[in-house]
Amino acid sequence: MNNTPLWAYLLIGFFGGGALFGLIQNIISQILTSRSEAQQKRSDNLIQNTSQHIDTLYIPISKSLSRLDDCYQTYKRRKGHLRSIRNGTVTISPPRRPDETRAKVQSLTIPYRDATEEALDELTQACGNFRKLMDEITEQGRDVYLPMEFDGRLRSLTFLLKAAADDRILVASTGIDIEGSLQIDGKEFEKRFSEDMRYLKSFIKDVTLGTPRYK
Repeated sequence: MNNTPLWAYLLIGFFGGGALFGLIQNIISQILTSRSEAQQKRSDNLIQNTSQHIDTLYIPISKSLSRLDDCYQTYKRRKGHLRSIRNGTVTISPPRRPDETRAKVQSLTIPYRDATEEALDELTQACGNFRKLMDEITEQGRDVYLPMEFDGRLRSLTFLLKAAADDRILVASTGIDIEGSLQIDGKEFEKRFSEDMRYLKSFIKDVTLGTPRYK
């Protein structure tokens, strides 16, 4: 397969054919080869550097991220159920009379509220453990072994969680709090959390398999 990019053909077409065509094509080929070799060398260096820190750096980060993600998904699921109960959008099976349905739904409110508060407490703890791990990595200088973009995504997620905790958003002191709209229920929080989590977990998987994307 010819890997010559479109811009190269446009450049060749602009200057014409013949001997000049061959010269330009040769120069472009050398440039592309040089870039490919440089990128491969950076990837090889990345594999060599990160392989020494998989057990002591990347795996602890991966475990903390997985726990954090699991707790967040559990909280979202339980909060969704609680909202459905409060909004009366749950389906009771088998069908019952309206008064019996209302009574059944009301009886579910307290258990689901307690379950949601429990999930929020576990999420808060997971956030704290993740931030503690990041602080330890930074204080010990181990972040020097993290690629630039990966380190940036870690810090992005850490700051996102820290801002929520500092605003006391992750703490529900009463049932009214847990049933209200918290910062972590917002679309912006979910978007940033999901994007950072997806990138970080994917990068760690690539590193452990020895096929990282150089960043």
